[in-house]
Amino acid sequence: MENGRYLSIMVICLGLLSSCIFGSGYDTYVNKNIKSLKIEGRVVKKYEEETGCFGAIIIKQNKFIDTLHNVFVCAVDDEKIWRYILPNDSLYKEKGSLVIEVVRNSIRKKFTFPTRD
Repeated sequence: MENGRYLSIMVICLGLLSSCIFGSGYDTYVNKNIKSLKIEGRVVKKYEEETGCFGAIIIKQNKFIDTLHNVFVCAVDDEKIWRYILPNDSLYKEKGSLVIEVVRNSIRKKFTFPTRD
């Protein structure tokens, strides 16, 4: 009985991990929802979402607060915007691009919005 329970837990964990790493809907989400945005705002807060692989970035743009959901946290170096950004950083992104420029204390650093390509 104990082995069956252990095997069930392992299967569930592997399923969650594979959907985090190999989920095909993520790139579609990024291309549809993030690539189409123009961003000129300031980071208010960031937090990890329910899964271990995704986070959210709350930004203030003009007088509005918006949230970029499903930011892939498990990213390669040039896509590690999640680890780099801090509250009060300025973010700039052109519509149709996945390149985000982060400005902190007059230092500019560019990142590619994380995808799984």
